[in-house]
Amino acid sequence: MTLKYRILWFEDDEEVVNEQISPSLKDFLIELGFQLEIVHHLNGEQLDELIKDKNYDLIVTDLDLGEYETGDKLIDQIREGEILTEVLLYSANTTAISNLIVNKGWIERASFCVGLGNLMDKLISIISLTIRKNQDVN
Repeated sequence: MTLKYRILWFEDDEEVVNEQISPSLKDFLIELGFQLEIVHHLNGEQLDELIKDKNYDLIVTDLDLGEYETGDKLIDQIREGEILTEVLLYSANTTAISNLIVNKGWIERASFCVGLGNLMDKLISIISLTIRKNQDVN
C-alpha cells in the first residue's frame, strides 16, 4: 500500500516546481513509501476552492507570486479558513523574508527558507518532520 503525501504549492514559475524540485522530492518520498501529489497553482485565484479540501500534508508558497500577490497574504487567508497545516514560505530575496518576519512577527506553523538552493533541503526536513509526527500518532 502506498500512502499519498499531498502538497499545496503556490509558485508563479512552473519550472521551479515541475523541473527543479518535484523529481527529487518524488524520489525521496518513494523511498519512504509515499506517492507525491502536488497541487500546484501559479497564484491564489482559486484559493477559496482549494482550502475547502483540508487534506494537505504541507503548504508551500513563494513569497513573491507576481505583481500584486504575496505568499504571506495567502497564508493569512488559509489560516482564516482554520487550516493549520505546516507551511513553508520561501523567497530568493533575503530582505523580503527578513522584513516579513520583523513586520509581521510569526506565522502559525510556518517555516521560512531563503533561496532556491536551500529549498530542497528545507522541504526534506519539514516533510520528514510531518511524516514522523503522523507515524507517532499512529
